[in-house]
Amino acid sequence: GEVWPADHRAAAEAALSRTLTLGGGRSAEQDLEYLIRQLVEVGLRALSPGINDPFPAHPVLDRHGPALCTLPARRLPGGRVSRRGRTCLERPAPDYPGLADAMFHPLRQAAADQPAVLIRLLEVLAEVAAVETDPARRAALRRHADLARDAAPTTADASVRHAVENRHAALSRTLAERHP
Repeated sequence: GEVWPADHRAAAEAALSRTLTLGGGRSAEQDLEYLIRQLVEVGLRALSPGINDPFPAHPVLDRHGPALCTLPARRLPGGRVSRRGRTCLERPAPDYPGLADAMFHPLRQAAADQPAVLIRLLEVLAEVAAVETDPARRAALRRHADLARDAAPTTADASVRHAVENRHAALSRTLAERHP
């Protein structure tokens, strides 16, 4: 930034330091997706080939569900900040499909051979679909449900195929029943 006249620099720095938080990295308070990615990282590490433990991914999914369930009553923050009717800051803002992508894509991809994680992912999506009424948000939930169903391993274990299909069908019924 530049201050003009130059003798106002100290006052400008003082005003900025009272209104801005500056740091060397991202923070959860300023970046919702960053917080999500930190949580997803826990699940991804557990699903990594070196550890290959699907169960720590379940609590991660169990946190995503309630977080999304609180969003119907809230509006996501926009990327534009205005003061006295003038835009003073524009920044990228999270949207619902982007948040859902950050929550579910990495875990689904890492759990392609872990049906228990994919089944839990479908259950969490169904819980969220039961409270979400926004058509665009519901479409994002449907997309992730279809991706999870399609990612389920082709296995000789009929009970796994049945569980995935049942969870997906239950979610589909929920989405069909609750037309906004």
